Amino acid sequence: MPLLAAGLLFSLVGNGYLLLKSDSEQEVSESPKLSEPATSIQTVTLQPTNPEKGKTTASIVDDNGKANVVIQASGLQQLQKDEVYQVWLIKDDKPVPAGAFVADEQGNGTVIYKMTEEQRKQKWDTMAITLEPSANNELPQGDIVLSSAL
Repeated sequence: MPLLAAGLLFSLVGNGYLLLKSDSEQEVSESPKLSEPATSIQTVTLQPTNPEKGKTTASIVDDNGKANVVIQASGLQQLQKDEVYQVWLIKDDKPVPAGAFVADEQGNGTVIYKMTEEQRKQKWDTMAITLEPSANNELPQGDIVLSSAL
């Protein structure tokens, strides 16, 4: 009888070990799927108001169902103290802020702005960048330095 009990106990321990090992192998094989790569919805080159003042590319990118505005600028003028370049999406002459950035010593700057679902659905007329005296303006205060129709 004790030998039978020991055999049964050994069998239970062995089956438990195999069950745990099987579960961990299943977890490894069910690793999360990689997300889809981001795709460009629209890309434009923003034209400077002064031909000598910089070059900027703007893209609206779909990143797994979410839209981002990606700005890459070069050759921009140096900023004073608290000045920033602010990006605007414009529809029917109504600007909506879409991020701000400061250019480095070479005049290069980048900003990524995450659009809301409502903004993504809009058909924007224009994208513009202004030179602002400070960040986080709700309406443009400075001059437009680059813009493009969308």
